[in-house]
Amino acid sequence: EGVNSQGGFLVPDEMAAELVTLREQYGVFRRNAKIYRMTSDTLRIPRKNTGLTAYWVGEAIAATESTMGFDNVQLVAKKLTALTTVSNELLEDSVIDLASDVANEIAYQFAFKEDDAGFNGDGTSTYGGVVGLATALSNATYQVSDSGASTSYASITAAQVSTAFALLPAWAFNRNNVKIFCNKSTYH
Repeated sequence: EGVNSQGGFLVPDEMAAELVTLREQYGVFRRNAKIYRMTSDTLRIPRKNTGLTAYWVGEAIAATESTMGFDNVQLVAKKLTALTTVSNELLEDSVIDLASDVANEIAYQFAFKEDDAGFNGDGTSTYGGVVGLATALSNATYQVSDSGASTSYASITAAQVSTAFALLPAWAFNRNNVKIFCNKSTYH
């Protein structure tokens, strides 16, 4: 069996009926995002952007009026697709469940693109027009380190992270869902 010219090619190598896929887990952004069902390509969500103000007043002094402010956030649906061609013969004769693997690959690619756009999107067509967290929160209000400091992963300190948390508005903590997103090397 070990010599192909003497008939070894007639005995196939043993092959498992599964495909080993080596990759990191994706889909982090979607797991941490609020998902809205949309019945059209745009959705406006009302938002209160300023609240009322309370004032101390003395006896027989008129109260000071304050007003709540409102605006809205507009969501625009984006279309992400993946297309491949697989012959019926390959689907029928493959030792692995190829249809399942193709479905898993499409799901992985969608999760990868959503993560990339959700974290790194700059509003360009590369990211489907999505503005991600790194772009939306890149102003000095929420930066972990200032422009004068090195921004390499190794240079970020616990004190800088603590300072960044202190800059967050109170409502962010009231919802008990403040999170830090970083890659594994930064975490460790």
